[in-house]
Amino acid sequence: MRPAQAGIRPGPGLDLILRPSIRVRWGGGLFVLVALGHAAGQWLQGSLPRAAAILAATAIASVSLWRWLSPGKALSAQRLLAGPDGSLCLVTGDGRSWEVTLMPGSMRLGPYLLLVLRTAHCRHRLLLGPDNVDPASLAALRRRLRRPPAALVLLR
Repeated sequence: MRPAQAGIRPGPGLDLILRPSIRVRWGGGLFVLVALGHAAGQWLQGSLPRAAAILAATAIASVSLWRWLSPGKALSAQRLLAGPDGSLCLVTGDGRSWEVTLMPGSMRLGPYLLLVLRTAHCRHRLLLGPDNVDPASLAALRRRLRRPPAALVLLR
């Protein structure tokens, strides 16, 4: 199976202002709390090496979550611009604009869109939904997106 062509159809220009998702923040905090509870349970059962490994993994995960979810960073995405010709630009917190291409790993997840965008030197993943993007702009973007691939092996 070949991947479907990912991209955006030509149409009127879109300017999406991206805010951090409250639901993703709560989910990340809940994950850290459950992992800490699991580490405490392992420690109480006497498995100190396992508890230490869980604590180390939780610390790494919480630092990663903090860096990913903290707003206002210089490299965090602040705006997504869709041009009339189907081009996409990502504007970061420091005001730089990057030309991006939509990768085939992008998915529709119910009311959310997971966009995998590639610049010349890195890859960005944006979770867009009704809690962090204007619903009218999100609906306009959904209409302009080409259908992502259906095979799970293509969603890397």
